This record gives sequence, C-alpha cells and structure tokens, in this order.
Amino acid sequence: MKYKHNSKKAHKIHVDIPNDLHLKLRIKSALEDTTMSNYLINLLDQDLREFKIPEDWLR
Repeated sequence: MKYKHNSKKAHKIHVDIPNDLHLKLRIKSALEDTTMSNYLINLLDQDLREFKIPEDWLR
C-alpha cells in the first residue's frame, strides 16, 4: 500500500541523519517522484507490515 503524507492524521518525528544518507534519500525520492517523507513512510510500512502488536500491550 502506498501512503501519501497527510499531516492532519500523522505524528511527526525528528531524525538526524548523516549528510551522505540525506543526499541518497533526496535523490532516490526524486527518482521515484515522491517526497522524502512519503518514501520513508512507505519503507517503514514495508518493514513493519507483518509486525503484530500483542493484544495485552494495547491495554
């Protein structure tokens, strides 16, 4: 599932990344015609898709 950034229903995080990684992210996002935020959101979604939160952690 592709996510689009929606600031009305989103939490913000702040992450410091090295300059070389930021450059790669900026270029990769541009090549995929998306924002850096959307690129990262989709990476997180792919990585966490199978992760299930145990029911007792939600109480």
